[in-house]
Amino acid sequence: MRPLYLTMTAFGPYADTKKLDMGKLGNNGLYLITGDTGAGKTTIFDAICYALYGRPSGENREEWMLRSTYADSDTKTEVRLVFSHRGQTYEVARNPEYARKKQRGEGMTTEKANAELAQVKMKFKTIAEAFNYYRNATVEEIERRAAEIKGTIETDADADITTLNIELSGLAQAKENIQQQAAGGNQRSAFNPITGAGMSFERRASHEATEGDVLNSAEYRSAFFKSLLGQKMTEFEQAAYKRAMGDQRADAFASSTNAAAVLPTQTLNEVIKKARTMGGIMGACRAFNIPSKVAVPIGTPAAAANWHTEGAAVESEKPETTSVTFDGYEIMKVFSISEKARKMSVSAFEGYMTQELNASVMECIANALVNGTGSGQGTGLLTGITWKDGKNALTFGKTTGLKYADVVKTVAVLKRGYANGAAWAMNNATLYNLFYGLVDANERPIFITDPKNEGIGKILGFPVIIDDYITDETAIFGNFNYMGYNLPEGITVEASRESSFKKGLIDYRAMAIADCKPIVSEAFVKLTRAAS
Repeated sequence: MRPLYLTMTAFGPYADTKKLDMGKLGNNGLYLITGDTGAGKTTIFDAICYALYGRPSGENREEWMLRSTYADSDTKTEVRLVFSHRGQTYEVARNPEYARKKQRGEGMTTEKANAELAQVKMKFKTIAEAFNYYRNATVEEIERRAAEIKGTIETDADADITTLNIELSGLAQAKENIQQQAAGGNQRSAFNPITGAGMSFERRASHEATEGDVLNSAEYRSAFFKSLLGQKMTEFEQAAYKRAMGDQRADAFASSTNAAAVLPTQTLNEVIKKARTMGGIMGACRAFNIPSKVAVPIGTPAAAANWHTEGAAVESEKPETTSVTFDGYEIMKVFSISEKARKMSVSAFEGYMTQELNASVMECIANALVNGTGSGQGTGLLTGITWKDGKNALTFGKTTGLKYADVVKTVAVLKRGYANGAAWAMNNATLYNLFYGLVDANERPIFITDPKNEGIGKILGFPVIIDDYITDETAIFGNFNYMGYNLPEGITVEASRESSFKKGLIDYRAMAIADCKPIVSEAFVKLTRAAS
């Protein structure tokens, strides 16, 4: 067990709340607490022991003696301890029995002793914090947590990408440290980013720049934006930048030859996260990061039924497998800002760049997901599926308009295996002009709003996705997990002052290789107004 955070309220000599961040102490195993007599040194041990075992550290103190005599009568006595054990983090909160002021009326009442224990997820501010937390874990525990984080990033549009990437970097360094120790340490001693034991900070930074995933390193992230701003890099930022760029110069900004650099992993994840949270089918479809022209197997629920012999065992339904292969099409966007941008901070410029890339590259993909022709660009839902009238393409009356029966029939056409996770997709006008006022046979509305989801709701129990790239009076019903887009090489950005030199501007060109396409056509049904 290793204590991480301790909070004491109205406990011992402390009348108010005192907090101790013991995670900063590292993992050296021996610490010294000093202070004047009566300063409260023993109280720290009392608090830890009481939180864990329900009793103080000494034999001459009883539980009822733990409440501070200096505290207000309405202040709750409580100890909270966050600690780690076998790769997991827990928080225990415990209070003793004591007399407190009544919440209603006058006089005092007895607050019963209570204790609560819960598992918590840590949020790390730095790679060093994450490293120190996991350095004593096993390789299996580290790999399991890393897999959980990667799954969260891929599937949860609301995930805190920045915090999760910090944790991933700490996990990677902790794993490397464990493997080095198991191999006898090789030429380097164990790395402690807090104490510097075994190597200096400078040596650590150089190591990060020359080994591991350089695109996910803090040094490259800083170097990338400094290169675009024309700001001076540190030695280790130059090393990271040079490694990411191959043999290209780290001072490419000042050179007549412009060099494109790959967007840092953490920034790319922020761009994707922002795009997925802005609505549209991009937030619901599947995102890939695989090489172009490589076939990837995809499971489908469309297994056919078999004739059954009476008395024989029945096998559970197993998903069939299809495959998807993405091509590589080029996306390009050039935007200009004032030369004064060189005075921006790296963090401010990163925020600006994230916004610009989302509004250009990601919006280009979002449009292609719906309307892409497949010729020099990705393939969209409306153009990439063979729509057959009466099969997967249904219509409603040109003059009579949309009816409840039309909506029910659309839901019924979708094969049952795809209904789990299915949703409606349409633009805002289609939702409110066609679906909003529809009622069933009992005069109940089929569209139910969800105020917690920015006013969007469900149609016949299926979520509604608003996508402005879908044409008017057209709705797509299906499982958007079977629509995907691919960014195999991330996004590259290069800077130039040549074309806009006279105007005092800096040109930035963003490029990406991408593709999108329906993975399984039978997972979608289209409903639109009849032509005649």
